[in-house]
Amino acid sequence: MAGDNMPLLKHLSILFLFSTYVIGVLGGPSDVTSSPVTDVKHVYQFLVGHTDISYDTAFVYVSNGLEETINLSIQTTECYQCKLVLLGSMGVRGSVEVQVDTAWPVVMDISLEDQPVDNATVCRMTYHFKQNGNYSWYINNKKSMDSFDCKLIATNSPPNAFIPIYVTIGIFAAMAIFCILYKKMCNSGSINRFLNYLGMERVVSSDLGTPSNPVAEADSNSIQRPSRDKPKRLKSLDAFRGFSLVIMIFVNYGSGKYRSIFGHSPWNGLTVADLVFPWFIWIMGVSITMSFYALVRHGVSRRVIFTKILRRFVILFGLGIILDGGIDFSTFRVPGVLQRIAFSYLVVATVHLFAVKHKDEEYRIRHVVYRELRDLLDYWYEWIIMISFLALHICLTFFLPVPGCPTGYLGPGGPLVGENESLVNCTGGAANYIDKVILTYNHTYPRGTPRKIYQTTVPHDPEGILGTLTSIFMTFLGLQAGKIFHLFSYPRDRILRFLGWCVVTGVIAGALCGFSKEDGIIPVNKNLWSVSFILATASMAFFLLAIFYYLIDVQIWWTGVPFYFVGMNSIAVYCGSEVLGKYFPFCWEPVFNTHAELLAMNVIGASLWVLISYYMYAIDFFVKI
Repeated sequence: MAGDNMPLLKHLSILFLFSTYVIGVLGGPSDVTSSPVTDVKHVYQFLVGHTDISYDTAFVYVSNGLEETINLSIQTTECYQCKLVLLGSMGVRGSVEVQVDTAWPVVMDISLEDQPVDNATVCRMTYHFKQNGNYSWYINNKKSMDSFDCKLIATNSPPNAFIPIYVTIGIFAAMAIFCILYKKMCNSGSINRFLNYLGMERVVSSDLGTPSNPVAEADSNSIQRPSRDKPKRLKSLDAFRGFSLVIMIFVNYGSGKYRSIFGHSPWNGLTVADLVFPWFIWIMGVSITMSFYALVRHGVSRRVIFTKILRRFVILFGLGIILDGGIDFSTFRVPGVLQRIAFSYLVVATVHLFAVKHKDEEYRIRHVVYRELRDLLDYWYEWIIMISFLALHICLTFFLPVPGCPTGYLGPGGPLVGENESLVNCTGGAANYIDKVILTYNHTYPRGTPRKIYQTTVPHDPEGILGTLTSIFMTFLGLQAGKIFHLFSYPRDRILRFLGWCVVTGVIAGALCGFSKEDGIIPVNKNLWSVSFILATASMAFFLLAIFYYLIDVQIWWTGVPFYFVGMNSIAVYCGSEVLGKYFPFCWEPVFNTHAELLAMNVIGASLWVLISYYMYAIDFFVKI
């Protein structure tokens, strides 16, 4: 049961929800700054990914001081190798106001209208404008007829768009410090003595518990819940699962519209939003090991275990279809988050079912080298099967012919990349082509992350068929972490192996992507679930689990609260957040529609699910499949 933490968490949650709401409302109007420019003939917009100018927008006043007409073109640097977009023309001594996206740096180009393309550029700059900033860009002739003077001047001092994030972090930090101090005071008896001094002994007894003989209390607890009946649960794993799920909910709810940090990458690269789903799948692999060894230890037959595997697969897949499929069978979506989790679980769990060994078999070890590597050597045929999935993914990606597209193409396609629009319909290469042939576009995700930046019209499903092969291998890497927990008893051995796997997977991922965002043989790409992507995120997962395990289960410096509660009821929390996420109090119609208000709304929405999970934990309500 939750016990003595109930009053503390209730008061902290009320304080936190109130403070974030106040910050969102009071911080609303301060984010909005109107442009002082009023004498412009035209207004050009280059707003990538959103249509509201209350956030992620700057105003650039472009003035043409030349004696000829010029063209203004622009493009965001996030659109890799993209053509510039022509916004329009400015006549002699003309001017124009441009509304520019501030999520990423942009390239702005001024060219002469009547000159050849190669010699037309007058000025070009790459600049990361600040939200609600006002800028003036003047283009004039220099003394020489072939040179030009281009000056960019900031006409105001825009506020820092990330202040709401800093304030939110400060609130969480203050709450953590308060919890630590509160716990220390409770342990030292300071609160009891203070309340007794005020004559409130009865309140102390009911809220914090009456002091008693520690020996008698220990004996009572041992009688009520003998440790031999229920093995110690790995709190760090539940906390890591809950941590990943809370971030996933926060991202799904909008993450304050901070697209460059919390939004999914338009194509290549990694953001916070791209990490949590593979982490969740990886954690599922760790859990497979834990549950299987418990079943085998209790003598459950493999036939019964396989029945449990099929049952869980059907439930997960069915829940995914209910959440993602819709009601129109002509556009019924088949792939999805839970569907991918279901298939990954089915394959990895089935393979491991025939490989798992009883405890007695595992410890018949004859050599010290074998003992140190038994998590690999005892399961070598599992590795062969899983690497085969990885090899199949690579072969299909690089060698499957895709009509009208280059073989092995890994880019986003669209009209802005390539020459003569040859890559317009090549979004995702082989991965998208396989979905088109097997599922048809009507039954996949209709909106992909490259749609706005790259102006693609071809649907791309980030949970498509080909990416399931790499998600299976991601689950298997989590299974490997679970084997380490089972086969090695000492915390030092476990942590060193986690860190070793962190380095190995990280180095391989870096080598594949060339330790860069866009270069390398296989870039890190969440849309395609590329090999480098799953290895990079697995590297982070190994490292984070090592940290969580050391802090929670080894040193016991942290109990895993509040993420521990979410991790104990992950399926219920995820499904509930998906169904109720568009309803009050998890969401409301924004008043000011600024980063501050949106961030407060999304943090409150995610925090409410933490409180709900705590309540379910307090009443012993757990949803398991």
